[in-house]
Amino acid sequence: MSEPIDEATEMFAKILVFNCVRETFLEDIHSGQATLGQAEMKQLMRQITNKVYTFLKYQGDPEFMTAMAKRYPNEWDKAEIDEELLATKRLFGGDQP
Repeated sequence: MSEPIDEATEMFAKILVFNCVRETFLEDIHSGQATLGQAEMKQLMRQITNKVYTFLKYQGDPEFMTAMAKRYPNEWDKAEIDEELLATKRLFGGDQP
């Protein structure tokens, strides 16, 4: 499925992922300072959940979003539609993407 990229959505996704996923315990794992056992996975999921919740809760606050956007990852690849995620929607939520 090759849809044109919605640039505003792509920017929002990258800002969210950078601030809510990249800036977590995952960075310690990436740098070799930690391993990913059950306790670390729980810590990582808690951090990501709390960060995403906070991000979504305050996405309408211009000051918050300005601060988040200052850490935009320009060097990341272009976003693409995730077919596996769409397949989950079709599996649990109907046939239409």
